[in-house]
Amino acid sequence: MRNLVILLALTLPACGAESYIDSAFIPYLEDFPAEVTVSIQFVDKIDNGATASCIHAEGAIVVSRLHWDHYSEVGKKALLWHELGHCVLDMRHTDDRESLMYFIVEYTSEDHLVSGSDELTKLFLETTH
Repeated sequence: MRNLVILLALTLPACGAESYIDSAFIPYLEDFPAEVTVSIQFVDKIDNGATASCIHAEGAIVVSRLHWDHYSEVGKKALLWHELGHCVLDMRHTDDRESLMYFIVEYTSEDHLVSGSDELTKLFLETTH
């Protein structure tokens, strides 16, 4: 039942606009600390070569299909939470290399997990198994 409620909350239109979340992303959003009010979808390529990007003007996050499959499960969650930090929580990049909001998120293996002390990073660590 909890998953159904989360699924419905993630797929309902945001602010009167229709939002869409590709089903591949839903498992990584369950514990995010705010309502996900943006669309999240795959694109073939992002112009600046990034793995993912928050497009504020469109209320959307785009994720490179090419890069996604190279990320570990933890890396996929970290990537999405980083972009949601921008799009939903209006967070900026930080100089703290251990923060989820550090400007480079490249978790292709589970060897390097963040350990920063900001609230988003702490919650990420608490909900990542």
